[in-house]
Amino acid sequence: MENKKISSQYPSRSYGNRQQPEKKVKKAEGQNIFARSGRAVKKKFRIFSIRAGMDMPFFLLIMVILCIGLVMLFSASYANAYYVYGDSYYFIKDQALFAVLGIVIMILVSYFDYHHLHKFAMPVLGVSFLLLVVVLFQPAINQVHRWVQIGTFSFQASEVTKFAIVLSFAHLISINFKRMDTFRYGILPYLIILVPTLLLLAAEPHISCIAIVVLLAAGMLFIGGVKLRWFVIALSVIVGAMLSGNTGKAGNQ
Repeated sequence: MENKKISSQYPSRSYGNRQQPEKKVKKAEGQNIFARSGRAVKKKFRIFSIRAGMDMPFFLLIMVILCIGLVMLFSASYANAYYVYGDSYYFIKDQALFAVLGIVIMILVSYFDYHHLHKFAMPVLGVSFLLLVVVLFQPAINQVHRWVQIGTFSFQASEVTKFAIVLSFAHLISINFKRMDTFRYGILPYLIILVPTLLLLAAEPHISCIAIVVLLAAGMLFIGGVKLRWFVIALSVIVGAMLSGNTGKAGNQ
């Protein structure tokens, strides 16, 4: 009788693969409280952890790449910055400031529910097209139109384009995931987005961004389930166009 009282006061624990059920009894800001074996256990909110919050190994990898980039930038620019502006840290100061700002934004965005990005996909794409048109009317820098100037702040319109391509393609692929093997849903919508984008980038001109956008689009379509035959057809058309262009130039010469 005495043993039963003791066992009722101290319930036995389960071992092995058996787990005791957890019942969520309260959800507070930044933490969850669970009832387990008659007592509340707090689940702490951790920023830098693999199970909850930031993926620490991936975060460290990004930091290493960022530091290497800043060191290379300083090494390549300090002499020119000193002779032209009288300050060896002229370029690296701005880049370091934006790097810190980018890290803060990255951490904040990592906790944003990405499902809400669906509603921003088409508006961001529209802004991207608008900026690619506006940049053509901006003053040329080194004979190219790439920078949008707003007061003392300037940025490349193509940077918005890269994000818009990823966001819009992801939005459409998630909607038509089961029909990506068809031309109507797996090819046509993306051509409608991609072709005007490439034409506007070629008008700047910005060849390196064209290559990046094409690779981004092809990678996302491949992951989305587009059949390989469409990539073969696209590659054949590109190679054929390049060969015909070279043949025409050779004939003119």
